[in-house]
Amino acid sequence: MQRTNFSHLSILKGSGGKCYPNPARGELHIVSPYEIDAITISDLLGREVYRNSDVGTTERVINTASLTTGAYIIKAYPSGGGVIVERFVRE
Repeated sequence: MQRTNFSHLSILKGSGGKCYPNPARGELHIVSPYEIDAITISDLLGREVYRNSDVGTTERVINTASLTTGAYIIKAYPSGGGVIVERFVRE
C-alpha cells in the first residue's frame, strides 16, 4: 500500500478500499480492509453532505436517496489513520 501525504492527511492508495455500485442509484456500499471509524461524503464544491462518525466496521451501506444527481467524493477514515478517498456518481 502506498501513502501520499498532504500536510496532516495521509491518503491510502492501493488499500483495497472500494465503493460500489458506481454510479449509485439508491445505496452505496463501502468496503475496506481496515475498520472504518468515520465516513464523509462531499459534493465537488467541498460541501459536506453526509457524515457518520460511528461506523466501527469494515463495511457500510449508505442510502443515497437524499443526494441530488451529480458527482461526489467519499472519504473513509480507517482506525489505523489516513483516509481512503473515492469518487462516485449519484444518478
